Amino acid sequence: MSRPPRRATAGRLWGRIFGRDKGAAVGRGAGANPAAAGPSAHLFPGIRWLPPRRGTAAFLTAYSEMPWLRAAAGKVAGSLATVPWRVLRSAAGGALPGHPLEVLLSAGTLPNQEGLPGLTGLEVRKVTFLHLDLVGEAFWLLERNGAGVPVATWPLPPHWVSDLPTAQRPSYRLSVPGAFQGEIPARDIIPFRDVDPARPYERGSGLGAALADELDADEYAAKYIGAFLANRARPDLVVTGSQEQPLTPEEAARLEAAWSQRFEGPDNAGRPFFSSGPLAVTEIGQSFRDSQMRELREFERDTIVSVYGLPPEKLGILQNSNRATIEAADYFFAKEVLRPRLTLFREVLQQRLAPQFGPHLRLDFDNPVAEDAEFRRQVMAAAPQHFSQAEIRELAGLPPQKEGSR
Repeated sequence: MSRPPRRATAGRLWGRIFGRDKGAAVGRGAGANPAAAGPSAHLFPGIRWLPPRRGTAAFLTAYSEMPWLRAAAGKVAGSLATVPWRVLRSAAGGALPGHPLEVLLSAGTLPNQEGLPGLTGLEVRKVTFLHLDLVGEAFWLLERNGAGVPVATWPLPPHWVSDLPTAQRPSYRLSVPGAFQGEIPARDIIPFRDVDPARPYERGSGLGAALADELDADEYAAKYIGAFLANRARPDLVVTGSQEQPLTPEEAARLEAAWSQRFEGPDNAGRPFFSSGPLAVTEIGQSFRDSQMRELREFERDTIVSVYGLPPEKLGILQNSNRATIEAADYFFAKEVLRPRLTLFREVLQQRLAPQFGPHLRLDFDNPVAEDAEFRRQVMAAAPQHFSQAEIRELAGLPPQKEGSR
């Protein structure tokens, strides 16, 4: 189904948010929910919506700078982004292929006449899941056509959202550095959140904050190794004469020249040195083995992987793996890592986005959990008479048998 035409005035809004137009702030506009002092206003009179947590931008930047965080976060977000979505008529109804909501979830954002950058649907979903995992919240800004129907989703970095809606102010405050300061009606923002149990009605809580110390420790260890290899302006050896016969400055200079000439380069490694006088050689430095740097980095790596709930095999960590654990890793990854995140994502879309396309719509995703092949093999072995040759060949990974062949 083709994308519905966009509203003529929509380009100015995106231009102002993404830096093309620094005009006045967006007002509440049509569609904003009216302020209503319901029971929650009396139950939580002291609630004050806070700005993004300290370090939010730093955790997002860490994705591009810390290898194991990128490996874990990228593996999860990339896998989640590839899962197909579909729209159903109702809980018991059939699929609606090509529905505008399905198009919206798969199409992403396209460059418009103002030259704003576009993202594919895969990129929109991936960056959304990265935001949600790293800092515990993500936001979509909806672009609408002339009929008010959403036709594009723009992911907003969480640190751009400076304030959340309240009963008295039903709008989000956006603060885009150097480009936009203003309010967006709550109806035009889709928020996703990993709830903080200590502050469930405020900002989300992501894995980045939980891993802050581990990430810092691994980064410092990596910088230490880099400085170590760069020599830190410190010699590995100090060569001196004896107390009875110290080296003169002229002798030290000649010895340095002879030492460098004889031992520099890989071809000269291990060559002996013969001296006509007494010399004292003092080794300066610390090996990685002495500092247990390798063990420290492996510990921090394993902590990051464990907090993400990833089987180590999914990141190529195979020291304690065998074929059985490698095969089980895919099943565990899909069941315990992907499906819970997709279920949370679907619930938000079902409650906040689907109603904007009409009643009696239901969103669903393709279940990423593959059928347990080992269980099927055991069942087939126990009662092969209940399965056709075609089913057995399919489980074995063989092509369908040609007609007339045995």
